[in-house]
Amino acid sequence: MKWVSFWDDDQFKKEQKLWYQIAQATGFKDIEDENQRYLKEWDSNFFRNQFNQIKYEATTEYYRAGSELLRSYPFKDEMHKRIWQLHLEGLSEREIARQVKRHKKSSVHKIISKIASRIKRYDG
Repeated sequence: MKWVSFWDDDQFKKEQKLWYQIAQATGFKDIEDENQRYLKEWDSNFFRNQFNQIKYEATTEYYRAGSELLRSYPFKDEMHKRIWQLHLEGLSEREIARQVKRHKKSSVHKIISKIASRIKRYDG
């Protein structure tokens, strides 16, 4: 009897194909190369590609300007100010909506977007 590797087993290949189809249909993005079973991208490459000096400086400036806005901008009401403050603290829109309880995530997104657009237009 010939020994067959796990990866070469017909039953395994059949089940693997089925699960790849299910994963693709649900939007799953595999981190491994399908043919060679190696990672498509290593952590260090991901970090290097996602974070660079320009993005870092832009993000720093956004939060600096956002903090200035929090101190000096005439917000529509205290709720809008609180939503902006939570945004600057790094909470997701969904988490902000949970905390303020009066707004859905989509409303929180609109409020944040509207206030963020003021960063470039507001001089203080």
